[in-house]
Amino acid sequence: MADLGGISPVTAVWPPSIVDVRIIGKVLDIDNIRFSRDIGRSFSFAGVRFYMFGDTHCTGDNGELLGIVSNNIAVVCQTSTPCFTFYPTLGDTRIVDALIEITEDEEKLWIDNGIRVALWPYGGVLETEPEVGWTWYEKNEIHRHETGNEAVYRGTGIGQVVVHDPDMTADDLDLTPDETVYQGTGIAEVVTTGIARDLYTIRAEGLLFTEDEPRFGGISAIIEDAFIYLFGHHTLGVFLARVPKNVPWVREAYTFWNGVSFIQQLGKAVPVFRDVRDGAVNKSRFFGAARPWTFIGRSESQDNIVVAGRAERLEGPWDLTEICEARGFDDPDSKVYCVYPHHWAFEAADGELLVT
Repeated sequence: MADLGGISPVTAVWPPSIVDVRIIGKVLDIDNIRFSRDIGRSFSFAGVRFYMFGDTHCTGDNGELLGIVSNNIAVVCQTSTPCFTFYPTLGDTRIVDALIEITEDEEKLWIDNGIRVALWPYGGVLETEPEVGWTWYEKNEIHRHETGNEAVYRGTGIGQVVVHDPDMTADDLDLTPDETVYQGTGIAEVVTTGIARDLYTIRAEGLLFTEDEPRFGGISAIIEDAFIYLFGHHTLGVFLARVPKNVPWVREAYTFWNGVSFIQQLGKAVPVFRDVRDGAVNKSRFFGAARPWTFIGRSESQDNIVVAGRAERLEGPWDLTEICEARGFDDPDSKVYCVYPHHWAFEAADGELLVT
């Protein structure tokens, strides 16, 4: 985790110039639980700050591997100490609860065939109204080979997030999924208990987008007026979709940016920017009030280069520039991925930005 900035007060300039990089430390668990975990994207839901993690290697007291959970969350203790978190639930088995659970059939695929289904919610959770929101997840199958593991992408999913009564069941939740079963993006419903600050997910059947389509929501999902805007990576670049905020599970309700307007034909969509692999789009004054949409992420070339971007409108045009090189903690030569900004940790007016 790094703090990029160091001047106060400042005037936003472009391209940005980094004066100082302060390594704050690793995102740690206050109970000294040292599970290896990736992604590390933050989001706010129901007044609570969370980190979203991907593959988490749960280990015993002696370091033995107990299991791998493909997604989970941790609560940020205080915004003033962004490195410190705790798991909302962790049983005696020392296996963290997944935000999005795999099905019995997916678990059987692992037991019978050694193929692990991983559900990776890179986009975090988007709160679309008080205590109601959605999460999109990428579904992958992890195949084991003698030369290593191979992740086969199957699609990207979505889920509704609501704060609920502890006695509420899945039948009480207002989620009517599209009846059509697709082969790519799925939908799920995530529910929290206000006391434990925990989330659980109800996945709807089917998938919204196939493995050949952009991974909408994987970079960011943003609510603006009556719509949800979703950035998704594809081989040609990052594409932009839009859907009314009240029906994000309906595939037919999505439209796609073609460079001029939003249309229903995904095949005619064009990238809004290129040459980035992961990151996040946020609304912030960090790069100036005239360009309120910002991007921080990693370059496509996997050379540890951190990229910044800004735009007047979500559709662009986007101006991207390389700003620095990221380094691993334990191995400076290791490849860095899952680069995310956390605008809540510092004031934009101070010219400081927290990046993991």
